[in-house]
Amino acid sequence: ELRTYGDPGQAIFLEQKGGTDGQLPYAWTRADRQEVLDEGYRVGDPVATVAARVLAPYWDIPPATFCAPWATEILTWDPANTRPVSGLVLAHSRAYVTQWFSAWHLSNVPVVSGIAAPLRMSNIHGAKGTEADDVYLLEWSAKHMAALRRKEPWALRLLYVAMTRAKRRLFMPLSLLMATL
Repeated sequence: ELRTYGDPGQAIFLEQKGGTDGQLPYAWTRADRQEVLDEGYRVGDPVATVAARVLAPYWDIPPATFCAPWATEILTWDPANTRPVSGLVLAHSRAYVTQWFSAWHLSNVPVVSGIAAPLRMSNIHGAKGTEADDVYLLEWSAKHMAALRRKEPWALRLLYVAMTRAKRRLFMPLSLLMATL
């Protein structure tokens, strides 16, 4: 028996999985049974509302579709002045993970999201499916920020994934937070 599970939050990646609007990817159509996940979401408001706003130019979905029943705060932070001691630190690229790992003089900190440790670092792509109470987003390069301002779908999806990893607190550099307004 083959089953597929449709997570509404993952529908933004439909094109990358071989689907088009209104059409499931081929592998999903071969399933004997299809179910839609309708609970277990990790992110509460106000993050859910802001994440929905980020996606709106590309995919207009109401925040209630993926909002948890608890609050997830949005706080600003400056990575140059504050080094987290616990949580998940996310960068838009592996190069930025390496840059900040070195700048903070870290050691014995996993640079993959799936390993249990007080502090973990990962690029955003590697963090899909991961969550943490506290998530710290690192600044994005000028190239990535320009793509975000142009509302390029890949940049919107990347920021959405990063934001929705936080369960309780999302720490964002002011420049990245301003790009969500």
